Amino acid sequence: MMKKVILGLVVSATLISICGFGSFTKYTREAKVISSFNNEVVVMDSYGHVWSFYGDGFKARDKVKLHMDSLGTNNVTDDIITDAEIIG
Repeated sequence: MMKKVILGLVVSATLISICGFGSFTKYTREAKVISSFNNEVVVMDSYGHVWSFYGDGFKARDKVKLHMDSLGTNNVTDDIITDAEIIG
C-alpha cells in the first residue's frame, strides 16, 4: 500500500513539473457591460470587480464571458483580460 502511495506522489510530481499542471493561470469569468464608449468597454463581474478592455460591438447590459490570465499571481486585481465574448 505504501509503495502505491509513494509511486502516486512521484508520478504526480513528475507530471506537474513536466506538463505544468501545477501552474494554471487561465480562467473565465462572467460579467455585465456597464458602459461602452469609443471601443472602451467597462464591465463588472459578480464579485464587484470592475474591468475594462477594448472591443467593438459591446453595449451596456450585455452579458459577457471574460477569458482571464492570472499571470501566476494570487491577487485578482492584476489579472488581465485576454479575450471577451457576448453570451447573452
